[in-house]
Formats: sequence, C-alpha cells, structure tokens
Amino acid sequence: MRRYAQYEGYCADLAAQIAEQIGFRYRIVPVKDGKYGALEESGQWNGMVGELIRHVRVLFLQAASQHV
Repeated sequence: MRRYAQYEGYCADLAAQIAEQIGFRYRIVPVKDGKYGALEESGQWNGMVGELIRHVRVLFLQAASQHV
C-alpha cells in the first residue's frame, strides 16, 4: 500500500519510486493558497513559488502539461 494512497498520478508515483530506491522520507502537503505562483502587485510571490522563496518548502513536484 502506498503511503499517500489519496494522491495519484505521475508526481505521486515518482516521489514514491524515488523514496523507495534512494531511501528517504517525504510528505505530500498541498499549497495553502492553492496557486502555482504569480507575482502580486505588492511584489510578493504567491503559491508554490512564494512558498519556495519564503523557505516554507524545499521541493515541489508538479506535472507539466501542454495543451495544443
């Protein structure tokens, strides 16, 4: 049974595989504001980008998609 069975998809599978092969622990925590990251009028970043800049998180996994 996967540690984070409620999450599915490429990034969840990738994190689980890397953790198993290398032997590290991780937590999946959704971004508080639910945004990817945009520069606000105040000059501060929100979303995932903002959390990385503010050192709230050390790593993000995000699946990229291309719509044609």
